[in-house]
Amino acid sequence: MGFTSEGNYVSMEGYGPISVAKVAMEAILRQIGWELGKFGITANIIQAGVTPTRALTKISDRWEEWIKRTEYRNPMRRTTTPEDVANTVSLLLRPEADFINCSTIHCDGGEHRSGRIY
Repeated sequence: MGFTSEGNYVSMEGYGPISVAKVAMEAILRQIGWELGKFGITANIIQAGVTPTRALTKISDRWEEWIKRTEYRNPMRRTTTPEDVANTVSLLLRPEADFINCSTIHCDGGEHRSGRIY
């Protein structure tokens, strides 16, 4: 299981190196899911929305603006929480999810379907 973000396909200030790493990880996980699926091994990616954590403050000096914009553009009018992501991980680890493979699971309240962050 890997974790990615909207920055894997949207250019954002200061996010270039992180974006490159996440896109590479996505490709690796898709390949793992493809090659090991026949053994019942799955590999998926969770794409969380903007999550106010200490890591966010290291990406951009404008992180507070990102949070405000996200609260406006997110259909649920809030940011993603670490608990939201943990709950998604928990769901994907259940036996009932054993046929979900090579997929990107959006855990963002619909944020990825709304307008851009900038």
